[in-house]
Amino acid sequence: MMKQKLKSLIIPLLISASANVGAEIVQATGYGNTFEEALYQSKLEALQKVVGTFIISDRELKDGKIVEDSLEYHGGYIKSYEIIEYDRFLNSVTISADVQVKKDNTIIANGSEDVDSNLNNWQEKRAIMQKLDNSSNALVFTIDNINTTPDIYSVSYNIKTTLLWQPKWVSDVETFISTSNVEGTTSTDLSGRIGSGVINFVGFNVVGGLLSTFLKKDIKSSDRQMICFTEYKNKDIDFCYDASGGFINIPRYSEMKVKISGYGIHDNLIYEQIAYIPVNKMYDNIMPGQSKKYMLIDRTFHQPTYIINKKEFENYTFNIKVDYNMAKQLKTFKIESE
Repeated sequence: MMKQKLKSLIIPLLISASANVGAEIVQATGYGNTFEEALYQSKLEALQKVVGTFIISDRELKDGKIVEDSLEYHGGYIKSYEIIEYDRFLNSVTISADVQVKKDNTIIANGSEDVDSNLNNWQEKRAIMQKLDNSSNALVFTIDNINTTPDIYSVSYNIKTTLLWQPKWVSDVETFISTSNVEGTTSTDLSGRIGSGVINFVGFNVVGGLLSTFLKKDIKSSDRQMICFTEYKNKDIDFCYDASGGFINIPRYSEMKVKISGYGIHDNLIYEQIAYIPVNKMYDNIMPGQSKKYMLIDRTFHQPTYIINKKEFENYTFNIKVDYNMAKQLKTFKIESE
C-alpha cells in the first residue's frame, strides 16, 4: 500500500513566552512512576515557568495509521538544581532550579557554564530548524487554471500557477527564531539620504555628514546565518534574528527546482517531471558586508542573510505533453518546490 502523506502540520505553542535574557530561580514539582521520571518532569516544569515551550510536529498517514513526530524546545537550560522534597506516596519531586535563558548560538566553555547544557540547547534549536527547513512546507503552488489540448497521439496541458509563501510556515519561523535566538546585526548609513537632494540646505550637509559618521558603527561580520522578514521585496526589513545554523534545503538562489507530478484515480503516481524556474521576488540571499538601499538609506548586513519577502507571489505557466494513453489515466496534478 502506497504511503499517503497528510498535509504537514507544524504547530507552534508558546506556553509562557519570556523576553528576558539571564537567569531565574524557580520552584517546580514533577510527577512520575519513578523518582527519575518525576525529577525529569520537575525540570521541564521549571523550564516552562521561565522560558515557555515551543512544540512543532509533523503528522503522516503510514499504513493506515496516523504517526506524529514532535519536537520541543524550551528556550533555556537548568544550570543547577536542589531537590527540596521527594514525596514517595505521590511520586512527586520538588526542586529549586537555576534556569538559564539562552538566546544565542554560542557554546561557552568556562568554569561558570554547563557545557553539556549549552550544547544540548544548540542541538535542540538546530533540530527545530531542520524540521522547518522543508521547501514543500514553506512554498506552495496553487493551480489557477489548466487548459487541455488533445491530439491524435498526445495531450498537451497548459497549467497556470501562483507561487506563495505558506503563511503558517512563515508564522512558525518568525515565532521560533524571535523567541529562541538573538537579533542579527545590521547597520544603517544616513549618508545616502543626507545631501542626496532630498535633504539639502546650507549647513545641514556638514552636520548630517558628521552625524552619519557618528552613527555608523564598526560592527564585525559573522558567518552565522540570520533570517530577516519583510512584507515585499525592496521594502526595508521588519526584523532579523540568528537562525541556529540556518536553512540548507529551502531555496536560496535565483533558480528553484520544481517537481510536477500527475496522479490517477487511486492516487497512484503516473507522471513526473522536474523543472527549474527563476525566482526573483520571493526571497533574497545576502552576503555578509553587502548593502541594500531602502528609501535612500543603505542597510548593511553583517551576517549571511536570507530575507523572506512574505507577501510576495509569482505566476508561472508549465507546459506538459504526455502520451494519449497516459493522459486518459491522469486525474490530478501536484506541483511543489524541491
